[in-house]
Amino acid sequence: MPQKHVVRQGEHLASIAARYGFANDDVIWQHPDNAELRRKRRSPYVLAPGDTLAIPDADAKEVEASTGRMHRFVLKRAWLQLAVRLLDWRDQPLHGARCELAIDGTSEEMTTDGDGIVRKRIPRDARRATLTYGGVGYDLAIGHLDPVEAPAGLNAMGYWAGDPGDADEDMLRFAIELFQYDHGLTVDGERTPSLEAAVEDAYGC
Repeated sequence: MPQKHVVRQGEHLASIAARYGFANDDVIWQHPDNAELRRKRRSPYVLAPGDTLAIPDADAKEVEASTGRMHRFVLKRAWLQLAVRLLDWRDQPLHGARCELAIDGTSEEMTTDGDGIVRKRIPRDARRATLTYGGVGYDLAIGHLDPVEAPAGLNAMGYWAGDPGDADEDMLRFAIELFQYDHGLTVDGERTPSLEAAVEDAYGC
């Protein structure tokens, strides 16, 4: 019978799967008991603290092999990729920009693509990264990207709307107004379905 795992801040599907000994994240995500969570979250790698994930029992696999010979076994393992997009002050992608990305202390020089993005395969249990561009280092907390619902989505894009656990309506309204102004929307500070759709579109996941 599946056990329940309550997601904590900084956890995502890959890190949770690794914790329970699963090399393939889909074994957990596609389990029938997680159908409701799949409908709620667009990405298994952007979960919210408090989400409940069903963890199935691990099935042991047996393979017959003759003795006295060498055998090769291939383990299918899901990769985890970190993607970071660099934008200029006009929110335009910085393509061809040289930067340095360090994952848990291991650095690599990289160049952004035409969309201003650098991509890097990372360990499934990686926690910290640092992106250095133009002599400035930006600390990245891997797995701490929350779902788009306000205020978390606004916070992640730099429109501070307050602590998700302690909502301040005035702060949230001001953050919405700033977002509306920057994205050419009617500035009224109202949290409406159309505002949520615009935030989700800008958030990208």
